[in-house]
Amino acid sequence: MPDILDANEVPADLWAATLEDLSELVKTNEFSGAALGLLSGSALVQLDMACATLRVALVSEFACNYLTQRGSSSERESNRVETMESIRRIATAKCGLNGGRTLEVIFSVDPNLVVDRMSESPAPLPLPTPSQPQYELYGTPLIPSMVFQNFVVVQGANSDAFEVASDFASGLGPDRIHFHGPCGIGKTRLAQAICHELCASVDVAYLDANAYCAMFRNACSTKNWSDLNYLNDTVAKAGVAVIDDLHVILQGTKGPINQFVPVYQTLHQSGARIITVSNLQMTDMTADEATISRLLGHETVEFQPPNLDLRLAILLSWVTADGLEIESSILEALAQGLPGDVRIMQSVFSQMMRNASRGRSINYDFVQSILARYPKATTANEITDEQVVTAVLQANGFTSQEQMKLQREVLNGNSRPSDVVLLRTLVWYVLVAVLKRDPTCAANLLHKDRSSVYHAVHKVEDSPSSYEGQLDKIKGILGLSA
Repeated sequence: MPDILDANEVPADLWAATLEDLSELVKTNEFSGAALGLLSGSALVQLDMACATLRVALVSEFACNYLTQRGSSSERESNRVETMESIRRIATAKCGLNGGRTLEVIFSVDPNLVVDRMSESPAPLPLPTPSQPQYELYGTPLIPSMVFQNFVVVQGANSDAFEVASDFASGLGPDRIHFHGPCGIGKTRLAQAICHELCASVDVAYLDANAYCAMFRNACSTKNWSDLNYLNDTVAKAGVAVIDDLHVILQGTKGPINQFVPVYQTLHQSGARIITVSNLQMTDMTADEATISRLLGHETVEFQPPNLDLRLAILLSWVTADGLEIESSILEALAQGLPGDVRIMQSVFSQMMRNASRGRSINYDFVQSILARYPKATTANEITDEQVVTAVLQANGFTSQEQMKLQREVLNGNSRPSDVVLLRTLVWYVLVAVLKRDPTCAANLLHKDRSSVYHAVHKVEDSPSSYEGQLDKIKGILGLSA
């Protein structure tokens, strides 16, 4: 065998086999799922047997820096060294290096790697199926695909949030963290990735606030509190707890709050590590001061909507994993035209997959037909949820700041007179049906549940003529075509 082998001369399965072995180590908690995710899309460049070096190209600068540059703390550096040692050990075994030598793995950055390989329909990185947890997993079931390996990281876009999450999963950093930011930007994905990573080594509780409040309402209606009491008792025993959509509990009625706060206090007093997730910062929630004061002290991590680079990287990762052949210019047009909501991007990608499975080409005309269903980036994408509420209030005669402030508080409350119900209906319909916003986010905006949003949208769709005049007025205020 020659001493130096280029990528096309190295056995094709050498690097893939290395990644496969690393994915097996993730299952036994011997290798970080976050680190494996950084290797997604990587490719072997050169193997030098004489110098015992293996050169590997990575997709992102962030991945290269994370694996090769000295950590910002002694704990993170120790973590990085262990990660690199595992990679070297397995790659050495796969190469069959003799003489007791250890292979040196050298990473470099090739940002065009995914684009260049798309036409070859490369096999996706072998991802480990989440293993049966050795410890208990309490609360709401996790989504299997929401693991670190599936999380796309772009330097300067979401890399800071990824670092905090991966540090938390590795036992580093603060024990109390609060993720906040708009819907559909990765908060829940990282929170669930942490749960997947830790459930093999500690009792983990993942609590979805929407499911928790639904369980509370069911207990009230059936007078059977056994399921809710059991959930509270088991969650309180966890070593790590993640509370998703916390604002749904804190900004709702007193009942769920009174159930939840003792659970949180028990977790806090027992020394459990806690992550809370919300659209809002802690200080922006409208719960009473005593409740909020118990929850302060979390380090806050703000998530921003994905920028163009991140949207393109996410689309590229999906296309590559599914072996689709799509020109990079087509994906760029799609990334530029879509709003910064990953859930909407997933919906669009599903449409692309369905068309591809039917033998239809994914071309520029197809992309334009999809983008026509979504708001233009220069108009509707720039409209905030609060601007929609303001437009609805203005269209219904509330013009002064004081009037709108008072009525906004009424919309958040539990009163149901017909005029208030009408305002909520209009807000939800414009957000969900006109602006294509996520129903969960629309519900959270007015501190209600998703079923109320779906009911409102169907109500307008069943009788459009009853709302046509008001909707045209609201669209005019927002600068949308009627």
